[in-house]
Amino acid sequence: MIKTLHEQCRRLNFEFEILCIDDASQETCKNNSDVCSNLAHCSYERLQINQGRAKIRHTLALKAQFDLLLFLDCDNAIVNPKFIEYYLNHKTAQVTYGGRTYKPTHKPEHLLHYTYGKKRESISAQQRNLKPHRSFCSTNFLIQKSLFLKLPKIKNFKGYGYEDLAMGQFFKSNLIQIKHIDNAAIHLGLESKDVFLSKSINALENLKNLYHNKQIEQQQVKILNVYLKLKALQLHHFLSFKVLDKLKNQLKSKSPSLFLFDLWRLHHLHKIFNVPNT
Repeated sequence: MIKTLHEQCRRLNFEFEILCIDDASQETCKNNSDVCSNLAHCSYERLQINQGRAKIRHTLALKAQFDLLLFLDCDNAIVNPKFIEYYLNHKTAQVTYGGRTYKPTHKPEHLLHYTYGKKRESISAQQRNLKPHRSFCSTNFLIQKSLFLKLPKIKNFKGYGYEDLAMGQFFKSNLIQIKHIDNAAIHLGLESKDVFLSKSINALENLKNLYHNKQIEQQQVKILNVYLKLKALQLHHFLSFKVLDKLKNQLKSKSPSLFLFDLWRLHHLHKIFNVPNT
């Protein structure tokens, strides 16, 4: 990806820099160090302890010398030969999101993540523009540096999950428009079924913290809205069902159901909301 970005920027003949921070990644991203060392206007730094995307992005923004920032996660691939040019055509917008897509094939152990990504995240710009703030994702977006540095810090945030919604809520509350375009990056970082389920629970813990800290609204997140409505009707106790293992087995099968995945998440959200805050 780095070589592709560098070549596109060089060909367009404008001033640029590529800053890479490796957040204590696995082996798959370590070869970026050698790539960066051989390219002009490119730097690489590897951390020994994982800091999380929010903190890393803030560090990158502070290091950046230009006023326009393009954030890309390292597990993306760029296939559009005019990827940078498309973004530059929208450089006057405050925030521009290009989208996310997936390869047509995947490994069997990635099926649940792939199914979720294809149906819930791989959305056209036309669809995303219907709910621009709710559809924002921070894996592939362009933003003005001064605006990015105004983003509030996220409290009690662990790992990954739902920070994009907090950013979208900030933009909405401050009347900042998000422009959605069809300039997708391919998400290559699919997780195994067990890892994806584990990270989904972690994301729900973040969701609870963001809601309690008033950094997102109930209506902004469908699963949160459903749970709180059930709770208001005193129906949330039905989420303490005893078939969790059967649900999990179905999600790890050859035909995972996203409806059952949502039910599984509602069960865990109920458990998380009933754990006292520390």
